[in-house]
Amino acid sequence: MLDYENAAHPFEEVRNRINEWKTLAVADCDFSDEISNNAEQLMELGLRQMDASHIACAIHLNADYFLTTDKKILNKPITEIYALNPIDFIRKCADA
Repeated sequence: MLDYENAAHPFEEVRNRINEWKTLAVADCDFSDEISNNAEQLMELGLRQMDASHIACAIHLNADYFLTTDKKILNKPITEIYALNPIDFIRKCADA
């Protein structure tokens, strides 16, 4: 999903920065029917297709958290993964 979305980004500098972040990833997955079906279920919550697809990929990879600053995602009742903004994630980790 990141590759697909990043390829469409209009600014080369941003595309390059996102590609740098990708090198830090510990997992990668190909889009599948299972992920697509889960994304469709997430879209029923009112998520946009791209956001739902990103989250479905994270769920598929058994991620514990999905970090975002997008309030449209953070305010949705997503039960398969914890959606947190990065600051709350750091606070949660500090409390652990």
